[in-house]
Amino acid sequence: MTEDSLVVLTHDPSDNAIKDWAVAHVGVRGEFFYHRSEHQYFTLQGALKTFCELTGDSYDDCMDDYC
Repeated sequence: MTEDSLVVLTHDPSDNAIKDWAVAHVGVRGEFFYHRSEHQYFTLQGALKTFCELTGDSYDDCMDDYC
C-alpha cells in the first residue's frame, strides 16, 4: 500500500495462463475508485520487481526485464 493507493500482486494458477503473475494499481480520485493493470509477468520475480518499485521498495533484475 502506498500513501494514496493500493498495489495488488495477483497469481492465476490455472493451466491455460501464459503470464500467470500480474500487478494492478488501485486508487481513489474524488468519489471514484480507479484501477489499472501495470503489467503481466511470466515469473513471480518480475511481478515482485514492479510491485516493489510501485511501493517504494527495491528488487534485483529478473528474467522479465529481458522478455
